[in-house]
Amino acid sequence: LFEGMLAQKWQTNEGACRMLQALAERCPSQVAVCMPEIVPKVTEALGNARQGVKDAAAAAMTACMQCVNNKDLEQFIPMLIDTMQNPIKVPDCVHKLAATTFVQA
Repeated sequence: LFEGMLAQKWQTNEGACRMLQALAERCPSQVAVCMPEIVPKVTEALGNARQGVKDAAAAAMTACMQCVNNKDLEQFIPMLIDTMQNPIKVPDCVHKLAATTFVQA
């Protein structure tokens, strides 16, 4: 899947992102364990020039982040994905996360 996300053809990129989304929806505990490998690859796909690939990558990242099952972070998933797509928003994102009290271990 990771190779497909970075392949030359946009159709392959989009298909790989959609496959990852399906995998996250069907096997969340296995995907949660792989998040350190998943996040950098999907983040690269979020920067794709083609809007369809960006949308598929955002949907895949959303599904993957929900696999972590951390109630403290759930409300921040859209903001985190938006920040990955728009790095200029990093300071605001960090500020909002820093102002949060995390209670779930």
